[in-house]
Amino acid sequence: MKVYKNFLDESILRILNSEIDNYIDPDRAPNGSRCWGASHVQWQPSLVDDISGSCLSATPSPLVRVKVKVPLLKVLPKANNININYHYWLSHSGINWHDDGGNIFGATLYLNQWKKEWGGIFLWEDKFGDIRGISPSPGTLVVNESCEPHCVTQISTRAPYPRRSLQIWGKN
Repeated sequence: MKVYKNFLDESILRILNSEIDNYIDPDRAPNGSRCWGASHVQWQPSLVDDISGSCLSATPSPLVRVKVKVPLLKVLPKANNININYHYWLSHSGINWHDDGGNIFGATLYLNQWKKEWGGIFLWEDKFGDIRGISPSPGTLVVNESCEPHCVTQISTRAPYPRRSLQIWGKN
């Protein structure tokens, strides 16, 4: 697992968070509120087994994709197809252990301030079998290019707002 702290500057983070704010407001969202899908519908059942909350997913606008893709291409492994989605993690949401099999890489870019007490901790098993973790912080990018098993702990009901991230996958 590779971790890049302060990967994106605050101006791009503001653009990403502003677009999420627009997507959340049904009056400003493209296609009304239909731009969001829910994890319990889109993900394999094993990924959300015993997880009662949903992580919402939406596709960033073409302009935002370009703004983010340029710096990402400097650090991500080469891939013919790169998929980018917003993830909006609601209370009780999380994802069980998995390895992103079928992808050249999986990456997470954290978008908002977060406290470890609120859950949403990214855990992974390194090549030695040790469990490591990172608490989200804005602008941090985590890249999994070795199919390391990982999960996200459930979001606490004490979290005052949803956890926000940009998820990126590369395929050939």
